[in-house]
This record gives sequence, C-alpha cells and structure tokens, in this order.
Amino acid sequence: MLTGVLTVTGAVLALHNFARGRAVCPRGERLPLEQLDGAGVIQTIGRGWLAPDLQSLWNEPREG
Repeated sequence: MLTGVLTVTGAVLALHNFARGRAVCPRGERLPLEQLDGAGVIQTIGRGWLAPDLQSLWNEPREG
C-alpha cells in the first residue's frame, strides 16, 4: 500500500515539475509535446525542479 502511495506521489511531483518546466521554457525553445522523447521529458522535469517560484516571475516588472 505504501509503495503505491509513494509511486503516485512521485508521479504527481514529476507531472507538476514538467508543467513548471514547460511554463518557464522560452516559447522558441519549446518542442511540441508529440516530438518530446524521454530525454526531453527528463530535461523539462529538471527545468521545472530548478525553476524559481512562478508567482515571483509573474509579479516581476516587465521592461517596455
């Protein structure tokens, strides 16, 4: 039972970090989802893991 809970928790965490990684990736560098291979998915999850807090990015003053 505990193993199943940990597996689901890990999957949710990976999905959360994948979404964050997609959000912080510049549009020009972002591959379409159907073109992502395993390495691209892992890179996107890592980018989301290392991303700053998204709320602080939205609150930053923009130039222009």
